[in-house]
Amino acid sequence: SDNLFAKQVAQNKFKRSSKMNKLFEKLKPIMNNSDDKVVIFSHFLGFIELLKFEFSNEGIGVLVFDGSLTKNRRAEIISQFTNSAENRILIVSIKTGGVGLNLTVANHVFLMEPWWNPAFEHQAIDRVYRIGQKKEVQIVRFICTDTVETRIHFIQEEKMELASNTLTAGSIEKREDNIANIRKVFQ
Repeated sequence: SDNLFAKQVAQNKFKRSSKMNKLFEKLKPIMNNSDDKVVIFSHFLGFIELLKFEFSNEGIGVLVFDGSLTKNRRAEIISQFTNSAENRILIVSIKTGGVGLNLTVANHVFLMEPWWNPAFEHQAIDRVYRIGQKKEVQIVRFICTDTVETRIHFIQEEKMELASNTLTAGSIEKREDNIANIRKVFQ
């Protein structure tokens, strides 16, 4: 996919997606009117590459935190994001940066696509929205309607409801129903 992307870019055949257009639309007032910082989470390395390309085209510098970085380089990226006024956007591979990071310097979170397990998203958001955060945190989840993303979002809601009902069930019958529902999810 990286080779295909490189060929499309070289031939000027790459066209920005509606999701990217919406991201840039939402980023514009943040970047123009404040000193706020932004963390963008994505699951897909190819999409992260596209984002880097588009930010470069817009003349906007970004930092990228993904699994290809050495331990030392990861520490450098986080330090640059935390301590530099110029480095205001950090793109993070959700699998690499979903846990173990303190990103409370940021106060805007963009989740570029849903993940079937809502805990991944919650852990990612918790990197920014946690003890030590001094600003109000804005979280934006991008979900394209009438796509697989809509179905993933539906599965997330079902899982959250199922977990909530299981934890709060009062009667034996209700618990048995919830256990039966959990079994359905894993069949």
